[in-house]
Amino acid sequence: MKKFTAAILLLFITYLGWEYFNLPSGAEYRTANPTDWSMREIRRLEGKGGEQYWIDLNDISHEVLRAVLVAEDYRFFRHAGVDWRAVKMALTNAWHEGKINFGASTITQQLAKNLYLSESKNPMRKLKEIIIAGRLERELGKRRILELYVNLIEFGEGTFGVEAAARKFFKKGAGELSTREAATLAAVIPNPHSTYNLLQNRAEVDKRAETLQKRMLYLRPERFLFERREVLTPPQIAPAR
Repeated sequence: MKKFTAAILLLFITYLGWEYFNLPSGAEYRTANPTDWSMREIRRLEGKGGEQYWIDLNDISHEVLRAVLVAEDYRFFRHAGVDWRAVKMALTNAWHEGKINFGASTITQQLAKNLYLSESKNPMRKLKEIIIAGRLERELGKRRILELYVNLIEFGEGTFGVEAAARKFFKKGAGELSTREAATLAAVIPNPHSTYNLLQNRAEVDKRAETLQKRMLYLRPERFLFERREVLTPPQIAPAR
C-alpha cells in the first residue's frame, strides 16, 4: 500500500512539474497582437460571436484606463502579478463565510485566464493562472499587460475589448468616452452576462458605475501609467463580484 501511495505521489509531482515547465509565458505577445485567445474561442463555441477591434493604449481615453484600474485592480502597479494582500483578504472572508471564493484576481491574472485558460473554478486552474501571471509580468511589463487586457476583456453580447464595447454601447470610439461612460463600461467587467449586463440590467450597472466614479477621484490621470507613486489607494470600497 505504501509503495502504491508513493507511486501515485511521484506521478502527481511529475505531472505538476510537466505542467509548470510547459505553461506559457506570453512572450509571443511582446509585440504581436492576439488574433484568437481562449475566452474568445469558448464564446465562439457557445455561439456568441466575438466582435473586437484593436486599439493602441495611447489612443484610449485616460478615463477608460482609470476606470478599469479602479474597478479591477487599483494596486496594479504595486504587485508582480498577484496581489497577495487582496488574496489574504479574500481568504479571510471565505473563512468567515464558510465557502471558497476565487475572487481577488488582478488584471494580470485575468489576462492569463483570458489568453490561455477557462472559466473553471478548479483550484488547479487557479494555480496555473497565478504561475502564468508571474510570467506575463516578467515578459511583458505593465503597459503591455494593460494594453492586452483592455483589448481582450469581455463586455458581454459577444463583445471583446474597450473599442468594440464603446462602439456598441455608446456609438463612439474608446478614445472619446466621458468619465461616466468609462465608469459604465468598467462596471460591466465582473459579470457582463447577468448581474452587470448593460442591456438587461442597466440599473445595477449604473449603481456600480456611480461608485467607481467616486473612486476614480483618487487616481491621478496624467502620469499613472509611468510612475508607480502616482497610483493612489482609494478608500476601501469592496469591488462587486
